[in-house]
Amino acid sequence: MRRVVGILLLTGLLLVAAWPLPASAGGVQTTPATASQGALRADFNGDGVADLAIGAPGENNFSGVVHVLYGASPGGVSAAGSQVWSQNSTGIAGTAESSDIFGNSLAAGDFNGNGVADLAIGAPGENNFSGVVHVLYGASPGGVSAAGSQVWSQNSTGIAGTAESSDIFGNSLAAGKLSTGGGGTATQEGASPTERNLTAPARP
Repeated sequence: MRRVVGILLLTGLLLVAAWPLPASAGGVQTTPATASQGALRADFNGDGVADLAIGAPGENNFSGVVHVLYGASPGGVSAAGSQVWSQNSTGIAGTAESSDIFGNSLAAGDFNGNGVADLAIGAPGENNFSGVVHVLYGASPGGVSAAGSQVWSQNSTGIAGTAESSDIFGNSLAAGKLSTGGGGTATQEGASPTERNLTAPARP
């Protein structure tokens, strides 16, 4: 079972890193990128090369962390300039606690329409498994930053519902461009793979 979970994790990460995004578009595109478009869905620093976000939700007694490694051409992904994020990072809302499982799910998309990918991070174990989602914004140059970061839950203004124990809000994430498709029914275009990485452990 551990081996299967590991394979699913790796597959999800590779798909998140490689999904295409045109440099001029907000959200995600609905057709594959061409070489001339020069940007990729998980290009967090706007250099036209894909970067890699890696969740480690079991770190520090399941409080969780997320690593960001940057790609380069040539050379590929390297540890140069890499980052590690947690709920103890400066500018990130909340506090890292046992069983928050920050980094259990990840999604990348250009959420503010500046042509650079941003990073959504699920922490479904937060607040007795009611769950939250953090959004960190990318920038060119510089990459992922806590500047202007957000945290969302079912207690956020404008979000339907109420945060309750075991809601596990943020257990899966998908980023995409939503449209009504002309028939009044919302459809998701070009969505990233939905990720379910771990079954949340029981809180002590």
